[in-house]
Amino acid sequence: LEGNVNLAKGDLMVHGDQATFDKVNNTLNASGNIEVREKGVLVRGDFASINVEKSTGILNNARYVLHPSHIRGAADQIEKKSANIIRLNNGSYTQCSPQNESWLMRASDITLDQERGVGSAKHARLQAGGVPVFYFPYMTFPIDNSRRTGFLFPSAGTAKSSGGLDLSVPFYWNIAPNWDATIAARYIEARGTAAELEARHMNRYSNWVVAGSWIDDQEFDDDRWFYTVTEAGLLPGGWLHNINYTEVSDKDYLTDLSGATSLEFQRTTSLVQSAGISKTGRIYTFSVQAVQYQVLDDFVIDQYRRLPQVSFNVETEANSFAPQWLLVAQGTQFDIDSKNRAIGTRVYLEPGVRLPMVNSWGHITPTVKLKSVNYVLSEDHDLRPGVDVRDERPGTTVPMASVDAGMVFDRPTRWFGQGFTNTLEPRLYYLYNKYENQTDQPLFDTGFTTFDYNQLFRESRFTGYDRIPDANQVSVGLTTRLIQDRTGTETLWASIGQIYYFTDREVTLDQPTSTTGTAGSSQVAGELGYQWSRRLRSYVSALYDNVDNNMSQASGTFRYTSDRGYVFNLGHYYRRQSPILAPDEDGLPVLNDNPINQSDISAIVPINRHWALMGRYNYDFANTRTLGEALGVEYNACCWKLRVAYQSGLNSAFNTERGIYFQLELKGLGGTDTGVESILESSIVGFEEYEERDHF
Repeated sequence: LEGNVNLAKGDLMVHGDQATFDKVNNTLNASGNIEVREKGVLVRGDFASINVEKSTGILNNARYVLHPSHIRGAADQIEKKSANIIRLNNGSYTQCSPQNESWLMRASDITLDQERGVGSAKHARLQAGGVPVFYFPYMTFPIDNSRRTGFLFPSAGTAKSSGGLDLSVPFYWNIAPNWDATIAARYIEARGTAAELEARHMNRYSNWVVAGSWIDDQEFDDDRWFYTVTEAGLLPGGWLHNINYTEVSDKDYLTDLSGATSLEFQRTTSLVQSAGISKTGRIYTFSVQAVQYQVLDDFVIDQYRRLPQVSFNVETEANSFAPQWLLVAQGTQFDIDSKNRAIGTRVYLEPGVRLPMVNSWGHITPTVKLKSVNYVLSEDHDLRPGVDVRDERPGTTVPMASVDAGMVFDRPTRWFGQGFTNTLEPRLYYLYNKYENQTDQPLFDTGFTTFDYNQLFRESRFTGYDRIPDANQVSVGLTTRLIQDRTGTETLWASIGQIYYFTDREVTLDQPTSTTGTAGSSQVAGELGYQWSRRLRSYVSALYDNVDNNMSQASGTFRYTSDRGYVFNLGHYYRRQSPILAPDEDGLPVLNDNPINQSDISAIVPINRHWALMGRYNYDFANTRTLGEALGVEYNACCWKLRVAYQSGLNSAFNTERGIYFQLELKGLGGTDTGVESILESSIVGFEEYEERDHF
């Protein structure tokens, strides 16, 4: 065949100046401006020999494109060994667009396995802008998102706490479709060599992740380690189960050896070690849980172990004008190593009934409950000052009643030419709990709740069940909303409210003579939210002390995002507080009565299609110090991405941690990350959404 030859068989199409077809061997030899097309593949060259039956063959002086994975390159000879395997002799490989060779890999032998999604290369030279930067005698690399065994890109960085150069060489092992592992050798200049492992397993009932690290720390002069086990799954019959267990060799491990992680992670004060199983039915939930903690901060007291805690809750369907039956039942065994703190069993029961009466204009919901807590203690337990009574089986049973009533008024209105529905929602909540002296009961896991607008309508001012609060009070609240008629979007919402006490609160966590329970009313709580646009919103909350006539707590957040990748977050938090024991700059305990007064600002600013700046600044006005700062620079091209980040701030030991880290991604080949993504993700709200919105 001569002159503008075109042949086709199934997905195979061949074009050339001339061709010879051997019908006996099903072989096609073509020359002159050869173009071979198959599904997702285009190859051009000057000579081709193709077995059209097996869809195999060779092409000389060839250029190729794999369309699904955006891969292209050239080779002295391309051999198509099977339907999915292509071999390049003296070839090149890149994911950059034509006429752009920001990065290019050249190798004497490249094999691309499209079925497994993996490529391999011998004597590979990686070039950046035409300049050789790396040589690999042998390497494997991904050509799609499939998992494959092989070395990952090494990472290198430096951090003040770890002490110099921090180099890690990871190896990924794709054991089976439901098994894999990452094994890394990590060298830390001032500390030595560490071995690290993360293994993952998935089966029909659970997902497992087991990870750990070990190092003979030369600076610490001892072995140091950490390990973590996480598991979650579902058993037949609807039983959920989970394990979350992390332990470190010493309290400074995370500060010294966590590498380029976020400072929030390095400030961790305790590690959770828990396991549990639970089941949820139509009207009930049942759970068994075991929980303990490893405390890492000298200023945090040891926490009780719950070994185990069994809970059973019932809540029948809430139908208007029909009784809703309620039950909370919990039994917990508390244990702790301290000899001067109580250990024992606590049983809490809370049966009750609620009668919701609800319609479109409002609701009235009366509730009656009986709250009972009882203990079996094995040792003398901690008592509030001035109380000498000790009872190994203390307990309290208290009746409780409440009425929650509210109305909804609405009217049509117009703002800036748009139609809105404006609501006005008054709410009253009366709560009565009988007083019982509970000074002989231990404090296992109970504390004060955080007071805010929602707390006006809750049954208890405590967390946990060691204290049943006395109450004779009414909460008054008022909410207004602006709802767009066209979209249903809640554009504005504002609430304000206060609790009025008819009697003093005698059940507290402090001394019985504490004056905190004698005020006739609570602080005034308020909140305000406004959705300025689809991309811009703000929220403010505040507590005003009308006795001292000052603001006791206030916070505000402002967030903006755009389709072009802009992100801006601004927040401020203020709270007056009683003196607490806290470390000074030298780590020594001192009484600190400074208010919490902090601002936090973070942003992502795309300069153009390629460049972006991102960062965060967190400042403590009360102690005139910077708590943390991060600054990142990103260059994003069609086939590669580079990020450099600087992080500085206080770790859990109140020492300043500084470091510079980088991330390089060669799209279609892999990359290395010394912790940049982790730092930016934890520092900037909205970074994950920005990352998903890759312009290329």
